[in-house]
Amino acid sequence: MPALTLTTGNSFAVANESLLDSLLHRGAHPNALSCTAETPLSVAVREGSIGSIMKLLDAGGDARLGNLLHRAVERTSGDSRQVLELLISRGAAVDQIEYDHPVAQQLRYGFPRGTALHKACKLGNADAVAVLRAHGASVNCKLRQYNSEIDVTPFGIAESKDNQEIIAMLR
Repeated sequence: MPALTLTTGNSFAVANESLLDSLLHRGAHPNALSCTAETPLSVAVREGSIGSIMKLLDAGGDARLGNLLHRAVERTSGDSRQVLELLISRGAAVDQIEYDHPVAQQLRYGFPRGTALHKACKLGNADAVAVLRAHGASVNCKLRQYNSEIDVTPFGIAESKDNQEIIAMLR
């Protein structure tokens, strides 16, 4: 019997923990990569419960894959701080550039790509900015596009949005 792959396409299971349990029990792989190098854990981090996130991490989900901190910054459930802390404690790198995996670069190569702090500043997620800065995220990291850096930093993004709360956190 071929191995089950829990891809991003069928990772709707993150909304149903019993289905997720069943798929994992049958050998679904929590680190299966989509064409943008996201994993089922990426989807769980963006829109699933903390229980689903824990199940995937405990099943071998790698916190270094799938742009997890970026997805945590995008959460709308109000618990991004808790999810960020969990992922960082499991090894997620705070200054990882989004879509920097070779698989994702094939499709995202020409798009400006930054750190989770860039995204938090863009979205105005002050809780995420606080956690990322507490863990040493750089305010001077520049966006990347193609093989070049673009002179856009998290601080510059916060200034362009005139978000005084975040500007103060970045100083």
